[in-house]
Amino acid sequence: MSFTQNHPTKIDPKQLLVYISPRDRCDGCDKHCQLGYRFSVLADYIYPAINENIISSYFDKNHNIQYSGIAFNVHIVELQKIYAKDLAGKIARLCGYYKQR
Repeated sequence: MSFTQNHPTKIDPKQLLVYISPRDRCDGCDKHCQLGYRFSVLADYIYPAINENIISSYFDKNHNIQYSGIAFNVHIVELQKIYAKDLAGKIARLCGYYKQR
């Protein structure tokens, strides 16, 4: 299994402050999901990705839905890639398997 939010759990606020290294892998469970970004089919949005699966929306710590698409801008695309990858790490901390809740 990889990233899931199928089973709502209590999210520990301390886990949300954990640093995700830029090494491209989550350390929340033994699956070590790959963190990254993907472009939409039309390349008009950049999305965070976990195990190469686009995460277009997710539930935040208050169980509110958040949308994660970043409108593509050719002038700052490198910054947007970094931001999307960082967002993937933050979303990974909300996974039902993160640190085996």
